[in-house]
Amino acid sequence: MKLKNIFLLIIAIISFLSITLTVYIYKKYPIKYIGLTSIFAIKNTYLNKNINNFYSNKDLLLAHFKILKNINKQFYNNVASENILDFKVNYSSHYMLHALFNEIFLNKIYYLQINNPEPHIIDCGANIGMATIFFKKIYPNAKIIAFEPSKQNFDLLQKNILDNKLNNIELINKALYNKTGTFYLQSAGTLQGSLINKKINNNDEAIETTTLSQFINNKIDLLKIDIEGCETLVMQELNENKKLSFIDNMIIEYHPEKHNNKLSDLLKILEINNFKFHINSNIKTPFSKVTDELNLIYAYKI
Repeated sequence: MKLKNIFLLIIAIISFLSITLTVYIYKKYPIKYIGLTSIFAIKNTYLNKNINNFYSNKDLLLAHFKILKNINKQFYNNVASENILDFKVNYSSHYMLHALFNEIFLNKIYYLQINNPEPHIIDCGANIGMATIFFKKIYPNAKIIAFEPSKQNFDLLQKNILDNKLNNIELINKALYNKTGTFYLQSAGTLQGSLINKKINNNDEAIETTTLSQFINNKIDLLKIDIEGCETLVMQELNENKKLSFIDNMIIEYHPEKHNNKLSDLLKILEINNFKFHINSNIKTPFSKVTDELNLIYAYKI
């Protein structure tokens, strides 16, 4: 049998086993976000290249299934912990852990090959720290500044950094905006927490905002931005204060559903600052009109 045929047979067997396991998990733990994610996890994992100093595709898939297997794990004081691969994660939502692990570790959406062995990275919207852990795994000597406005997520972020003994990381419990002040965080503690001017619901969390420009005075190898609709305002603030010249690469999650968050304004800032870019989206069909899909802008200088 030819090597190619053997390889296809192995892929077919893995796919069959993954479907069987996914159906079993879905029946046992009927949570809507599981669906057929295991099939996509296998496809995306094996289509991505291996990364030096990173986990094998086999280990990543095993970790993915472990997260699904423990989907009904008991929470204590609204917090659970899980040993994944060679690190520990404290989290408050199985959906959050599942989504973050798939995006960041399986799909490697934040992977960037950086020649600097001690890169400077800024993580805007760090959540519970999965991207920060990802960066430190690939670049152990990286110096990272991580912003997270939600008090609940920030406490978990701190605990995850301490439990995994990660160093050279500065954590800041503030939201990034185009001015300093006190605002409210809607849907705090979730993946969709966003800034609002006035308190609408009782669980809206009062938070402090800061500007990103005051933290950028030297070369930044990577700026990662996932701040739920404030990305254009933050980019405008950086542009006005002439800080974009310090930045080599950016990964920006764009949220089209947010009010006055114009893609044209954001791309214009990139163009006038000599950034090349491409846009990636996981929308299934072009005219599905889905507003909560992942839209990433990868910007870089040549």
